[in-house]
Amino acid sequence: MSQEDLPDIVAPTNDNPDDTEDGFERNLFDLNEWQEDEAAINLIQRRVDKIPDLSRFKQLEYLSLRQNLLLQINENLAPLTTLTELEISDNQLEVIEGLETLINLQTLDLGYNRIRKIEGIDKLVKLEKLYLVHNKISKIEGIDTLVKLKFLELGDNKIKQIENINHLTDLEALYIGKNKIKKIENIDNLKKLRVLSLPVSFFLIYS
Repeated sequence: MSQEDLPDIVAPTNDNPDDTEDGFERNLFDLNEWQEDEAAINLIQRRVDKIPDLSRFKQLEYLSLRQNLLLQINENLAPLTTLTELEISDNQLEVIEGLETLINLQTLDLGYNRIRKIEGIDKLVKLEKLYLVHNKISKIEGIDTLVKLKFLELGDNKIKQIENINHLTDLEALYIGKNKIKKIENIDNLKKLRVLSLPVSFFLIYS
């Protein structure tokens, strides 16, 4: 879904003192802008520091919370079981949590956060695209059940070894540039792999 298809957001005046404790307004959005049957909600750059209650949106398929102030994923995502695409990139998340019920997700973007470990996504077995670029991840793990993955972005982390991905036989693109990887290994079974991005000179395109 392109951003052109998403509704414009009008930021209301924020009169809640709890949202201005540091002198800056936060949570600059009004959920009344959207109908209950909305399929997409875009909350990009709205200084969101807590995921709001979205449970009334029973048909929501796309949710973007990019470029906000989120420190954690709270319980308010749990009811959104119809989601197929979720973006929470460019926040301040340290732990992947609260996503277990989102079993219909096909695309998950958690890039540009402070995540140290890949965890809490093993039940998301329909995932086809996973973005974890620019975090603090040191090991590829926690994706044993994600056998439908076609696109995996792990660039700009602290990974030293390619491991635990040889079972991802549908994988077509693997991005692990800007890591500490010194050799290509453990990808023998990835017969569908077409793009492999590695640090500096380790850029290969398979055809």
